[in-house]
Amino acid sequence: MPIYHRRGFTLIELLVVIAIIAILAAILFPVFARAREKARQTTCISNQRQINLGITMYAQDHEETLPGIQVWTDLNLPAGVTQCPTAKELVCGYVYNSLYAGIALGTLNSPETSLLTGDGNASTSRNLPGIGYLWSDYATTRHSGGMICSYVDGHVQWSKNLFTGSVQNVIWLCRTNVTATGNTLTKTGGVDGPSWNAEGASSKQTIRGDGYVQFQAGQTNKYARVSLQYEQNLSTGEAIDYLLQCNVGGALYYGEPGVGQVLIGTYTVNDILRIARIGQTIIYTQNGKTIFTSSKPCTLPLVANCSIYSAGASITNATISGELLPSRSDALDEVVWVNATGLTATYTGTGSSIQKTGGTDGDWGTAAMSGTSLYGDGYVQYTPAQTNKQFMIALSDSIPTTSPYYSSLKYAIYCDGGGNVKIYENSAAPPSGSPTVSYATGTQLAIKRTGSTITYLKNNQVFYTSTLASYIPLRVVADMCNSGANATNVQVYGADL
Repeated sequence: MPIYHRRGFTLIELLVVIAIIAILAAILFPVFARAREKARQTTCISNQRQINLGITMYAQDHEETLPGIQVWTDLNLPAGVTQCPTAKELVCGYVYNSLYAGIALGTLNSPETSLLTGDGNASTSRNLPGIGYLWSDYATTRHSGGMICSYVDGHVQWSKNLFTGSVQNVIWLCRTNVTATGNTLTKTGGVDGPSWNAEGASSKQTIRGDGYVQFQAGQTNKYARVSLQYEQNLSTGEAIDYLLQCNVGGALYYGEPGVGQVLIGTYTVNDILRIARIGQTIIYTQNGKTIFTSSKPCTLPLVANCSIYSAGASITNATISGELLPSRSDALDEVVWVNATGLTATYTGTGSSIQKTGGTDGDWGTAAMSGTSLYGDGYVQYTPAQTNKQFMIALSDSIPTTSPYYSSLKYAIYCDGGGNVKIYENSAAPPSGSPTVSYATGTQLAIKRTGSTITYLKNNQVFYTSTLASYIPLRVVADMCNSGANATNVQVYGADL
């Protein structure tokens, strides 16, 4: 009778089976994880839709006005609604866009693109006042590399790379008779007055879209003010763009172009004052409540500006947030030209060229300027492509608007078409003591600011030092007279671009 032996698995067969199981697990486990995360996203979308509905109902009950920064206390939503399933350790897993706190719905031009709530990690306390700002470090991308957000019009969606700014301390530059300590600015030089433009500073940061500057007054018995200012107006005396002014006695004023200063209420040192832009609308708030909404549209980039009238007065806790233009540090970069009239720019990646291709030969009615500004130390350098054409390259604190454009240039090198360069300042002929210097094709020319001092260089050697001090932001400007005039390898360097 034959004997049958039961044959077991060999070691190789066992290893093959284990390998197959491991491969299947490696394939299936991420699928299961994605499925679980998709389910969490669905729950999160549902939560934010309910939060958005609650905010809408609140607005309907409060004259079409959105909640203030204490939104979670105002809404008093069930705890489960404010908890994100992906971040269960947070009692409240969402942030509210405080740029819109306390504003009227009618002031929003594009509710379908106006972010209202989003994923955040601000606090473990659900009732913390003002928890989270959407453009701050509190917002987070925890759902598959993106964040779920709701919008003012009510829709909710997942988005990637949604927020670009953060709440930052204002970095005060171009300071005159004031001292910056962190985000506090104090008038330490001079005396009371003599004008609002005499002592102050402007921010390194520039707001290109929605954003705000926020601050507190250091006292109620002195004069100081903070504004969102068009960059080109920083040099125009006591120009007013959009400001809040703190006066003696605790009187609070707002100011705008063509309006002057208007009494709007009172303030204390504990009040949080803010000037914000949403869309094209400027909104003034105090402790999260709207105190005035401007009717004057605002579209250009803005910088924060502080002017201090009284000796010893200070502005404290100054922060800025929103869609901020990027700042670069220790970078030599090609000039990017904007607002060109009759001039054509070309780019190589290391240095740009600007050439007169339009207009009339012999006419100074062509110009262009850089898209970024120099706030602190730095320089522009370039190489003339010929010696028989007239043109100017300048660092200037004003934007040319009328021909001849060189009439508004502050610090300029003039190539005279005869192989010589001369200095023009404040659109005037060469200042007394300034030399006439020869140059050749290939000569490198530069205009440099160090502190408040402007110097002019040829092949890295200073040939003239200006007697006109410079404190405010400067742009690179080109104005060309002769057809075909060309400046090549135009580069700008500055720690505070």
